[in-house]
Amino acid sequence: MEQFSASKKINKIRLRHRFRAEQRILETKTIFRQRYRFAVDLPLVGNTLDIGEPFLMSALEGLWSLKEVSAPEIDSRTTIFIGWQLAKTLKFQTGLEHRFEALNISAKNYLFLLTSAILKI
Repeated sequence: MEQFSASKKINKIRLRHRFRAEQRILETKTIFRQRYRFAVDLPLVGNTLDIGEPFLMSALEGLWSLKEVSAPEIDSRTTIFIGWQLAKTLKFQTGLEHRFEALNISAKNYLFLLTSAILKI
């Protein structure tokens, strides 16, 4: 996996861009995925995120998957999370992710409820 990311803070809103290239090597095929994600996050209390305070994060992501045996596949993901800064190095977040998969072939919709803990080491 190769990744480039950049962020910029405007007042209390942080804008983030991420480009990622992935190679998924499976038993019967190899998939090359290109991804771009634009995310926005902001504290819900005050101008900075302090321990114990909530935040909101939302992202849009586009995926382009190339396979040897079939047509390229285009996916789209939209996420929204509410989270809490539990400690200096620990965040917890929960939210929804909507996926449009195989938009250009036979579109499928999925909705996920996600939870995660992010530990910064």
